[in-house]
Amino acid sequence: MTMWTLTASARNKQISLLALEQVDDHGDIQERWVEKGTEWAFVRSIPLSSSRAERTIDGKVVAQADVEFQVLLTPDTVWLSPADRIAYAGPEDGTARQYDIASVDELGDREGLSIKALLRDATNG
Repeated sequence: MTMWTLTASARNKQISLLALEQVDDHGDIQERWVEKGTEWAFVRSIPLSSSRAERTIDGKVVAQADVEFQVLLTPDTVWLSPADRIAYAGPEDGTARQYDIASVDELGDREGLSIKALLRDATNG
């Protein structure tokens, strides 16, 4: 196993961790994305592969970019899975965008997580 070390200075982007929760709004059960916390992360773009240049659901494009987020493995991040999302305001215009988590992999000896994610199309929630 290779050693993984990510300095605090490399984790210089703040991300929000989102989970889908069912909320009882006066007898009406609704699902909505809820922020479960924020983390400092190292963020890098992953070149689009021809096999994943676009991701579609029900014929609609819901993702058009691949990004990797690296965070420390803590009780606040250990629960992350492909059922969750990340919100991140990238360098383009500072607007927070949501990313579908595609995979979560351990880095080092339970030191960190590599989270591969796909940018959601704003029209698809």
